[in-house]
Amino acid sequence: MNFARSLNPVENRLFEILSLEQAGDELKLVLGTSEPRLFYTCVHFRGVSDFTSHLLVDEDTGELPQTFSSFDYKAIPGNKDVYRWELLGDESEWSFVAPYPAVETCASAAAI
Repeated sequence: MNFARSLNPVENRLFEILSLEQAGDELKLVLGTSEPRLFYTCVHFRGVSDFTSHLLVDEDTGELPQTFSSFDYKAIPGNKDVYRWELLGDESEWSFVAPYPAVETCASAAAI
């Protein structure tokens, strides 16, 4: 499965990280634009471990929304079903280990 194709960031106007919530071994995030829209893109990870976040510059607040810069993943040697994910905003970077997520349309940025 091609993660970038399932997100389709240009056509779906996924320019900002609107919401990110990590609870237990689940991570839910909403991508879209700050302007009111009918639909946003929700990405739901289960089985999350090694979750970390850090600010790119000390003066940054890490608050959302942030500009959506990139979302990369790499296979973990010896485990074909789990990946190291890296989400980059304009102020923060988040990384974690998880299986492939569910990507779906959600009706609001507060969907999570």
